[in-house]
Amino acid sequence: MSYSQKLIGDFCREGIVELQTGPFGSQLHSYDYVEDGVPVIPTEAIKERRIVLDGLPRVARETADRLSKHQLLLDDILFARRGAQATGQTAIVRDQDVGAICGTGAIRLRVRRKQSSLLPAFLSHFLSSPEAVAWIRAQAIGATMPNLNEGIIKRIAVPVPPFDLQTRMATTLNDLDDKIELNRRTNETLEAVAQAIFRDWFIDFGPTRRKIEGATNPLEIMGGLVIDPERVRQLADLFPATLGDDGLPDGFDEFQLEDIASQHTSTLTPLAFSHETFAHHSLPAFDKDRNPIIETGAAILSNKTIVPPSSVLLSKLNPEISRVWLPADHADHRAVCSTEFLAFTAKKGFGRALVYSLFSSTPFRSLLTGMVTGTSKSHQRISPKALVSQVVLATSMGVGDAFEALVAPFLQRIQHNRAENRTLAGTRDLLLPKLMSGEIRLSEAEQLAGAAA
Repeated sequence: MSYSQKLIGDFCREGIVELQTGPFGSQLHSYDYVEDGVPVIPTEAIKERRIVLDGLPRVARETADRLSKHQLLLDDILFARRGAQATGQTAIVRDQDVGAICGTGAIRLRVRRKQSSLLPAFLSHFLSSPEAVAWIRAQAIGATMPNLNEGIIKRIAVPVPPFDLQTRMATTLNDLDDKIELNRRTNETLEAVAQAIFRDWFIDFGPTRRKIEGATNPLEIMGGLVIDPERVRQLADLFPATLGDDGLPDGFDEFQLEDIASQHTSTLTPLAFSHETFAHHSLPAFDKDRNPIIETGAAILSNKTIVPPSSVLLSKLNPEISRVWLPADHADHRAVCSTEFLAFTAKKGFGRALVYSLFSSTPFRSLLTGMVTGTSKSHQRISPKALVSQVVLATSMGVGDAFEALVAPFLQRIQHNRAENRTLAGTRDLLLPKLMSGEIRLSEAEQLAGAAA
């Protein structure tokens, strides 16, 4: 069965939906932004039905009060209104977003609460469907800088199932999105913990410095980053209580990158293996969701670097952007990566978790940024030959082994969550258009969603 459709403009005329473009530049100036205050949602923070909260610009409370008609309420929907990459992206306001200010590059849609014809969550899911995103992008005005306006949004045709079906559809899709979001947040936490341990052990030499300051409790020596009593005692014993003349903990040595990791440069032309399947790691795939594209060789036209098992991929392009990839090992096909990536595997005596954490660390990012070549900012690169000769780590073998044993399970969990998210997202993306068109029964969709989650 198919559902009747209704234009968003019709909902607006009936008073069910209200549209509000974000404040103009004359209302919100660059000097209004402060370090700490009420967040403002810019175009680039609107991604895949959610608002990305990292690094948002902020304004003082007085400015937010002046712009009160642009403050966000629960279940508001934001449209990114300008930019080739952003146009077509929407987000629904969740609890943590309430009270923020709609930015100048967004349009807010608000569904009136006391009505029973349109559910905001259902509308949000429809707007994220491939068909809706493609339509919005096709209608945007401007070739080099596409722009969206309220008139275009009013022409969007929305399927309108009965309200109870909208509720059940949204619940089914929300369950998948919630699980994806939980996995994403779990991974962020695991990455943050891994980075905190790496910094404490290998950059700040925290355990040794705390011993020098008189700490004797193993938990205190390890900075509270490890709490298992037996493990924390073993770890504390690995760190010396003195620093050498070189400023390193006694027994620690400095290592160049080529001492701890091998760079792999072997290439193949996938087109020569036109019937073979590859996991193709490319920057567009990484920047979107860190998942490779599974393609046949015929779809991959140029020479690609072979990605060996247990690799860590590092982008050499624009190193101020952190692009470190922990590719999954695939039993049924080979992996390749585009030339923007360098492929490394840990050498004997070191581990993959150590290499990955090193590449992800802030000091290493700063090192890369200082090594760029090229005058064009969009194509600044680092020289692999120069990189591998850089001193990047100071450790002892015992500490390195302990780090691997402690952090490797974190990375395994991260990879598991990413694989699960691929399954969940695939199920959601399969169900979404079929539900919106009435092609699949809701009971069938609920069963598929339940099996995936």
